[in-house]
Amino acid sequence: MNFGYLLSFQLLDKGLIEFFGPLGFSSASFSYSRGLSLFQSAFVVHYLTVIFLALLLYLSFSIFANLVSVHLVFIVFSYVVLALY
Repeated sequence: MNFGYLLSFQLLDKGLIEFFGPLGFSSASFSYSRGLSLFQSAFVVHYLTVIFLALLLYLSFSIFANLVSVHLVFIVFSYVVLALY
């Protein structure tokens, strides 16, 4: 009886489920937000720089992904056409 209580309730329910569930998520998000708050400077120029860099990264990634997908479609299409001849 004591073994089942120690194994199923204390180890699983109080230990692993809580660590990987709500307690682990809340402690991870707290430490992550604490680390992010160290970068806050309250200068508008810094916020605009981060927004501009994020927009630039997003646009460059989308353009690169579009070019790669167009090239991949062209390569696959050419292999299919060459395989038919």
